[in-house]
Amino acid sequence: MKKINYLFLSSLLVLLLVITYSCNKTVPNTNINIVSPISGYIYEHGDTVFINGTLTSDLKMYGYKLTIKNTSNSDQIVFTKQINSESNEYIFNEYWINDVSNNSTMKLELDNFNKKGNSVGTSFITFNCNK
Repeated sequence: MKKINYLFLSSLLVLLLVITYSCNKTVPNTNINIVSPISGYIYEHGDTVFINGTLTSDLKMYGYKLTIKNTSNSDQIVFTKQINSESNEYIFNEYWINDVSNNSTMKLELDNFNKKGNSVGTSFITFNCNK
């Protein structure tokens, strides 16, 4: 009797693990193409920094977030834009005006999200801004 209960519970546990694993596809196969800003490019004070590109996946995504950080100033966030919608493809066309007061290294980060709102992929490029 104990063997039957043990076998039943073991089988149930394995079944639950298989179901849980198969239902939690949280990392989509993504293709990120950041067209601009151009990595390593130097933008002068007052220049418009265009933020253009695409984010595609074979699985459904649930949004993305663009962030520009001034890595020369304690990762100060100078731009952020978040979209929360279901899609297999996002096309982003944003801009930010360079208003930094010192020569700085900037980092553009692109995060995409799963259904639970967790980041499942991050891509970034760096560029420079002059005062």
